[in-house]
Amino acid sequence: MLDQLSRPVLLRVIEMANRCLAVRTYAELEAVVTALGAVLPFQKAALCAITDGEEGPSLDHFVNHSYGEQWAALYTRREFHRVDPVLGHARTRTGAFTWSDAFRHGATSGGATFIEAAQDFGLVEGVAFSCTSQPASSVRTLLSVSGLDAAGSELALGVLSGLGPHLHEAYRRLLTETADPGLARTLSNREKEILNWAKQGKTYWEIGCIVGISQRTVKYHFASIKSKLDVVSRCHAIAKAMRLGLIA
Repeated sequence: MLDQLSRPVLLRVIEMANRCLAVRTYAELEAVVTALGAVLPFQKAALCAITDGEEGPSLDHFVNHSYGEQWAALYTRREFHRVDPVLGHARTRTGAFTWSDAFRHGATSGGATFIEAAQDFGLVEGVAFSCTSQPASSVRTLLSVSGLDAAGSELALGVLSGLGPHLHEAYRRLLTETADPGLARTLSNREKEILNWAKQGKTYWEIGCIVGISQRTVKYHFASIKSKLDVVSRCHAIAKAMRLGLIA
């Protein structure tokens, strides 16, 4: 797909790829995505990190570049990551693909519910790039952009094929940055153990059975974890703990 890009566009892709090498903060990562807008006239963009669990994909972290707080809140509250066809399609492939291709492969009742909600926010069509490190890593990242016309979508497939791997490496580097030792000391070994099981998609009841405590006690530990990490949800706790290196 890269050989289909014009020379000026290819040079911009190379420039952004070089910027990815110097990314050290999430603000710098978002700045690269903003620069991407000069090549692809997208309306909204986001990056996320996903892993697979027994109950389906787990959304471990996300960078909401321009999707808006309302959509992000709805997505989290309704756990759309479990039925999002784009996320589901990303788990099975590496590379660039259109949302419409993902929708065709994810035609389930849950997927239809998600698509209907997304359309209410103007999220109708887009292009995504899914990538994992080589050798295979548990961290899979996804860049998704929306609001492109047919010509823009075709261009995006080529541009993201070239830039996507570099964005992935920059994002992966941030996700695995050194933890804050002070914060690490605030979580007990039991709390870290519970967070690790939650990261694998285990329910409160399943975690209780695994570690030998009641479901009520698991919920008590989660309340403590959320308070210590200053987060508002289970998903948020897992994402922040991973970003800080408190759990692998």
